[in-house]
Amino acid sequence: MIVVLGATGNVGSKITAKLQETNTPFLGIGLANSEIQGFRRGDLMDRNFLEQILSGATSLLTILPGSLYPVWHDYAALLRSVLEESQVSHIVNISNAVTEKNGSPSLLHSFEKELNLLSALNIKHLRCANFFDNLSWGLNNGYHGDLKLPYISTHEIAFVASGYLVRRNFSGHSIEELLGPADYSMNDFSALTGKGARQMLLTEESRSFFEPFNQGLFTIAPRTGNNTTSHSDPRFYLEYFLKNEYRGD
Repeated sequence: MIVVLGATGNVGSKITAKLQETNTPFLGIGLANSEIQGFRRGDLMDRNFLEQILSGATSLLTILPGSLYPVWHDYAALLRSVLEESQVSHIVNISNAVTEKNGSPSLLHSFEKELNLLSALNIKHLRCANFFDNLSWGLNNGYHGDLKLPYISTHEIAFVASGYLVRRNFSGHSIEELLGPADYSMNDFSALTGKGARQMLLTEESRSFFEPFNQGLFTIAPRTGNNTTSHSDPRFYLEYFLKNEYRGD
């Protein structure tokens, strides 16, 4: 059986939808309530709960929820401990394409390293670009308007991740970069969404997140043919998202 953590989020919900399409048994775990069969809600910092949901699982989708960022190291240690006693053999971990900020490993890159302490398990880290979905949070944020970053559709991430979960056709610890179809700036998005000129909003609370990007103090893999979207599915491209899924502010 496949267990999907974060099953009600932007990525997890699309992964479970792919599994439902193929009648693949799964258990989805999310923070939000869901009336769909195969979903449960619970505390991921509760060892008993983790042991229950991983009982009988062979494949696991992990994505570190924002609510656990403050205690991510404790969560990683707990998850490792439970996995060491489980039947899970394959893990697909949703990570981020940014591996360093301000000269230090990014949080999700550090989480990768913690999972890699599970030497006996097969782990595929998907280092993904920023999600198109995040545009719905608003274009007026702390990025410089001309800063270009890679963006990706969560439909594409779900397509890749669900395939690995079902086929389990990977071994050892490996990384796959998913940088989406292109790099975009906030000015690009403003023009494409018809918003016109944007206002850069950099608060004291958000400064520590945005300034390393604006100052170029981050590391990300260069775009290549292998990590750029080439699939013909229209859902994988920005044009589809803007037309069918973007809700604006």
